[in-house]
Amino acid sequence: MTSKSTNNKQQITLQRYYMTQIETPTHKALFNLNFNFRQDAKSCPGYNCENQGVSPPSLDSIELYSKNPINTFIKKIVFTYSHDLAKGSEGNLNVCKLTLEGIREYGKNNGVLPPTILEYYGKDKIYNRESWDWWGYYNGIATNNGYNIIDQCGVQNTVLNFIGYLRDNDDNHNSLDDSEQWSLRKITYPTGGSVEYDYEVDRWSYEQNNAKPLTNGGGIR
Repeated sequence: MTSKSTNNKQQITLQRYYMTQIETPTHKALFNLNFNFRQDAKSCPGYNCENQGVSPPSLDSIELYSKNPINTFIKKIVFTYSHDLAKGSEGNLNVCKLTLEGIREYGKNNGVLPPTILEYYGKDKIYNRESWDWWGYYNGIATNNGYNIIDQCGVQNTVLNFIGYLRDNDDNHNSLDDSEQWSLRKITYPTGGSVEYDYEVDRWSYEQNNAKPLTNGGGIR
């Protein structure tokens, strides 16, 4: 990050740096980046930064080498991605979040293991940036807009939305089905075995040191 003063205003330029290699006294790991695949997470539009509107790279693979003897190949880990989750989160229903779908290990002499496969909840779920509960977790209420705001004294405010204000007419209840969207659902291992993840909503029974009835809260565990 660099800064300079122009017309008595401080101007800040943001720069991104990406790690491509790590070395220890005995081994070396190479990180192979792909700057042309990713469609999401475009860099700080509206700000003074390098490559505005450009997505960061995806990590295609990691190669591990031994230094003794010099540059002896050990294995390569290859990552497989799609853009399937959180449709609409980039402001376009055709652009979704980068999604890790598989991991595969290659050894010496082109030996290869079966892939590790990852599956997620809510592959076809459409994202709405205002659909969150009081704890800040997604609740899937598509009609929320965040604009009808009433402060704690009952005065309507249609511009600001910050702590101390309540979002009038928006539904901010928690929802297990929607809170778990885009979370990891299943991992299938190279051995053929698998593990599936089932979630429940968080619960709370104390407000500071005051006991309360057991109540469902936001988020999943």
